[in-house]
Order: sequence, then C-alpha cells, then structure tokens
Amino acid sequence: MAPDDGTSEARTDAAAGTATRDGVWGATDAEAAAAARAHFADVRARIDDFARRRFGLAGTLRLHRAALGLDLLRAPVNVLLAPVHVAISLLALLAGRVRLRALSRWLRERRVLLDTDVGRVVERRVAVELLGLELPPDAGAGALDDEASARAMLSPPALRRLVAVLGGVADPGL
Repeated sequence: MAPDDGTSEARTDAAAGTATRDGVWGATDAEAAAAARAHFADVRARIDDFARRRFGLAGTLRLHRAALGLDLLRAPVNVLLAPVHVAISLLALLAGRVRLRALSRWLRERRVLLDTDVGRVVERRVAVELLGLELPPDAGAGALDDEASARAMLSPPALRRLVAVLGGVADPGL
C-alpha cells in the first residue's frame, strides 16, 4: 500500500458505479455535474431579464454614461488598433496550427486594445448580475485580473464542487 501523501485519489464506488474524490464533500461526478447544470440553467433563465434591463433603451443610456470620460478617446484608438488585434489573433492561431505553442500562447496573451470604462461596467454586470458570481472585496472598480476572475468563477458552490471533483483545483475552498 502506498503511503498517504495528502493528495486526493479517484476511487470507484462499486455499489453506485460512480467515481468520487476523497475529501471533496463526498460528491460524485454525477452529483457535481447535476449541480453545475442546475446553476447554468438558472443563469440561462436570467438572460432575457438581464438583457432587457441592461441593454434596453434606459439601460443603454445608463451604461453609456461611463463612456463620457476617457472612453471618448479610447474608443477611436481601439478602432484603429482592431486590425492589429485581428492580425495578432490570426498569427496566434497559425502558430498553434504549426505546433509553435509557446509563440501561440505568447501572441494570445498580448493586449492590444485599450480597456474601456464601458467594458469594465459590462464585465462586472455580467459577472455579478447574470452569472451570480461573488467578486472579491478587493476587486475594486477596475477590470478583474486573472486571479480575481478565477476566484469569482469558482464562487458558486456548484461550480467549485464540480471543478474539485474533476481534479482541476488543488484547493476546493478557493
């Protein structure tokens, strides 16, 4: 018998015929997937109301108040940078196809377009109101960084459990 090194190992419950992970709330893959499906069904049910409230006439006017600052300068710059963004995206795709994975990843990570206040407002509204994510208190008003986004994506318990059961997160308490 191998010594216990503290890692979760997959085991099969012969009676139920389902895989589980030790130490992850005793959830089975099927239970975690069902909880995630229920979460996304709830999100889908909120789409129409969210779109009506946030992108109808009144919502659009409220949203675009954020554009009255520096976004008036950022938007035309982004229009000029759009062809560069498309070219870099196509080069990243091509590099990936010819198995230059490091170059492809590096190109995909390049941020050419400027973040806008309107984009940040939409990002937050989608995350909080539509997806039901809990943003970290230190997230502030700016765009979410990768770590804050990952933590927010794992805030619904159903998704946290699914990722933990499937072995994608070392710390299910994220």
